[in-house]
Amino acid sequence: MLKRIQTEPRVIGYNRLLIWFFLQEKKFSSALRQSIALDRRTGAEDGQIAQLGDLALRNKEYAQAQKAYTYLMDKGQDTPFYAQAYARNIHAKYMEYTNEADSDLEQGKALADEFESGLQYLNIGPATLNLVREYAHLLAFYLNDTESAISVLEKGEKVPQLKPEQLGQLKAEMADIYVYADDPWEAMLIYSQVIEANKKNSLGDEVKLKKAKLGYYMGNFSWAKAQLDVLKASTSKLTANDAMELSMLIGNNLNLDTTAVPLQLFSRADLLFFQNRPDEAMLVLDSISETYPYHSLVDNILFRKAKIEVDNKNYAMAAEYLQTIVTDFSYDLLGDDALYMLAEINHYNLGQEEKAKELYKQMLTSYPGSVFTEESREKYRELRKIYPDIEPEGKDGLFERAIESSEF
Repeated sequence: MLKRIQTEPRVIGYNRLLIWFFLQEKKFSSALRQSIALDRRTGAEDGQIAQLGDLALRNKEYAQAQKAYTYLMDKGQDTPFYAQAYARNIHAKYMEYTNEADSDLEQGKALADEFESGLQYLNIGPATLNLVREYAHLLAFYLNDTESAISVLEKGEKVPQLKPEQLGQLKAEMADIYVYADDPWEAMLIYSQVIEANKKNSLGDEVKLKKAKLGYYMGNFSWAKAQLDVLKASTSKLTANDAMELSMLIGNNLNLDTTAVPLQLFSRADLLFFQNRPDEAMLVLDSISETYPYHSLVDNILFRKAKIEVDNKNYAMAAEYLQTIVTDFSYDLLGDDALYMLAEINHYNLGQEEKAKELYKQMLTSYPGSVFTEESREKYRELRKIYPDIEPEGKDGLFERAIESSEF
């Protein structure tokens, strides 16, 4: 293909085919390099480069996403994609900081400055509300500046003619910040307001789940379980799944003929983790394991520890905790959660794509009814193009045909 491009430079179809090939292989750096080279010839690739940036962002290739957006921004403020690229670039930096970076305080402050400048240029309006929420979350949960975070959200709430769902998303973030600031009653009040105003959309159920979790954090287990049991019928699969898991966690550990202290400690650890205090949460989980080594919470503790290690960027340790669940507790409620999370870590963080492919495949065969099945199928299909399956003799293509027909 490269030879064709060199010998027939006027045929740009070869360039596009090469870019397509690189994208299929998830070689975003090469795809972007070719796209920029093509744009310098045609001057008409801005839309393609913007889409490439978005695709890289969805695949957690934050650096390549930022390069794509920066290239578009460098063309000047008068170009059609400038504002979109500006906003997406800030979003990409936020995603990198909260998911991949070391959460260094100075980096966080620098990112906050970019949010401030960005919102001044783009203006706070319906198109920038996601940036407003991310900016507020950064200020509160990473820079411990809850007062400024709430002020930012209040500016967003003043945007004229917001839809109930748009206003509700801002208010829900504000309530989350009050939970972070150990003001649960104010958070409970705001959650209730959002629920009342969003009875006919999915946000209502999402915030009902937040409110039920807050009751759980506060130790009101019976009340929280009652709310969660209702949410198990939610039209949102993720909300229903999360509600079922937390309801069963409470039910399985509240009705035991033993003290409720382990569950109280566990909910305290969950609150600390929500408040972005992972090290304190880990200490509480360790204390449960030491004091109650044979308690039924053992797999839940392993799963929470895995989440904390991911938060601390200790992916290998997180994988160890998850593998223990997959090996010893695959029959339990968290079996599919642990397996999917293990696949994701191998895929995106440990560079073990072939192993990730096998784990996604295991999801399809072991948990066909899981809420993660569809995503596992899509990612298995993608990775299978790079790492083809070796079928047992006489069964060539059997599993692939089952996948393509969505039998799994």
